Amino acid sequence: MHYQLPLALFALSGFMNGCFMLPMSHLKQWKWEQIWLPFIIFACIVMPIIICSNIITKTYDILPYIPEYYILFGIITGIMWGFGTIFFSLSVNYLGVSLGNTLVLSFSSGFGTIFPLLSGTNEVPMPIEGIKNICFGLFIEVIGICLCGIAGFQREHKNTSVNHKNSSLKMLSAILMAIASGLMSGIFNIGFSQCKPIITYANYHDFNIFEATNIVWLLILIPGSLPSIFFCSYLIFKKKSRLLNINCQKSYSRVILYTFSMALLWSGSVFVYGAGAALMTHYGPAIGWASSLGIALLTANAGGIINGEWQGTASTTRYILFGGVLCVFVSIAFIALAAA
Repeated sequence: MHYQLPLALFALSGFMNGCFMLPMSHLKQWKWEQIWLPFIIFACIVMPIIICSNIITKTYDILPYIPEYYILFGIITGIMWGFGTIFFSLSVNYLGVSLGNTLVLSFSSGFGTIFPLLSGTNEVPMPIEGIKNICFGLFIEVIGICLCGIAGFQREHKNTSVNHKNSSLKMLSAILMAIASGLMSGIFNIGFSQCKPIITYANYHDFNIFEATNIVWLLILIPGSLPSIFFCSYLIFKKKSRLLNINCQKSYSRVILYTFSMALLWSGSVFVYGAGAALMTHYGPAIGWASSLGIALLTANAGGIINGEWQGTASTTRYILFGGVLCVFVSIAFIALAAA
């Protein structure tokens, strides 16, 4: 079936997306800004340029002929997403990989799926049955995400050893940052879906479908790196910390290795997702975004369990978590039916 390969790519993208934060748990001796700065440079500048190296020259040649609206839209949505990455990293730093990813993915999945589904950029109207399957799948996914969030909140409440009032305030702040990050992450997919005319235009100028898709990622990712680069640089200057604050070459090599691994997984997930959306052609951003983030949620929770984030929690809490995971599995099945 023509939809099986795109769905497989969406699943691979979600797996990579759910895994990319795991190496960060091995860098606890480093400050957040010292980890996030090299990661963003690798993920949003170095990796995209390497992946798109064969089309850089051709891209510069056709950019003057692409309507400015689409170029500006891609850049602006990229910058907005860039602020979302800051909120995401800060929320995960307090909430943990499992709960932080859960909240971010919930809002990103809904916002980033509904808008492309209802936008007028799709040439072929989706059958009512397909729309029902996507909406029902999203509904079940949100229920599953909420259950995972409840389980994470119970886990945090049990494990916290600080003042409950201060802990609750920090938890609320982190949750609000995760929600803001989720909405801005959804804008990332909206930017991709609304820049579809760039892909069509590039196809007419001898770009294959994957090369044309990568032009959009260049327009979104490189501007999107700027908020994090400026914010991390500000924190390093303010705290008078240095990227080489650990006087050990082994530790320095370690942070480079792990941040590059994070970048490889995350940027890889973006380009794999784009390939799947391009292959699906119609409604790829809607179906792909929901299914990819669903897989990412499952992977992130599995990673949290492996890392011991759920160790010592009550059996009721774990049952709630597993119920949420089951809901996400069901939602992915309905989204796959929409693709079929």
